[in-house]
Amino acid sequence: MSQAGLKFFPLDTVFDDKVKLIEAEFNHVGFVVVVKLLQKIYREEGYYCEWNDDVALLFASEANASISVVSEIVKACIRRKLFDKKLYDDFGILTSAGIQKRFLSSTTRRVSVEIEKSYLLIDATQISKNVNIISGNVYRNEKNVDRQKEKKEINKEINKQQKEEVNPTDSSVAVAVALYEKNICPITPLTYEKLCDWLKDVDISLIEYAIEEAVSQNKRTWSYIHAILNNQFNAGHKTKAEAEASRPQKKGAAEDKQSFENSDFDYAALEAKALGKG
Repeated sequence: MSQAGLKFFPLDTVFDDKVKLIEAEFNHVGFVVVVKLLQKIYREEGYYCEWNDDVALLFASEANASISVVSEIVKACIRRKLFDKKLYDDFGILTSAGIQKRFLSSTTRRVSVEIEKSYLLIDATQISKNVNIISGNVYRNEKNVDRQKEKKEINKEINKQQKEEVNPTDSSVAVAVALYEKNICPITPLTYEKLCDWLKDVDISLIEYAIEEAVSQNKRTWSYIHAILNNQFNAGHKTKAEAEASRPQKKGAAEDKQSFENSDFDYAALEAKALGKG
């Protein structure tokens, strides 16, 4: 189906809590990705966009962000209901009732507007007379349903293997996950896997140190925590005590702040590099 998008779309001056939570979880990159996703939706089809691995790869390149970060943000958007989960699972598209309402309100002066029936999320009474509801993507949709089901099965298998591989009595993993979820955000399978990989090389106390640093700098992202761990590990530090011992002795709040800013461990720069901006 060919559907002309919009040349511009309304953007709220104050976002609701869903978007604020995405920004809190992923900092500025979360906000940028959400806005760019909305631009893509309104610009291309007008009320939805397809979302698969190839689309995500191209989008990440255009957004100047890593594919893993973009994927995590999209998952968070679906989890927080910025995009409809059922339509994503069934058809591999990103849309919402709000997006569809804004699209239709922006096209009332068009002679004709086509909406795919399978994608419709709003009540028929909210649809203008110039809107034609069609059913033209049955084959493609069925293919997407099969693909989504396959991905679900794969994810279930991955989660099963993760649970089997990690000993429930392994306190380090449990503590690390608890620290992360308490101070950063609910952990994802991808972050869980990376956290477990780090615990093979460093002590749990260094994980704690990295999380504390991320919180103190208001950089509550995995990429920032990873940058701290990577720097400390490369410096030969595997424990919190070793990391803290390498810091200059505190003399005062202002001097301590200056020491941190002049530190060889430029975590912000490394985070930007990890996100593909460096």
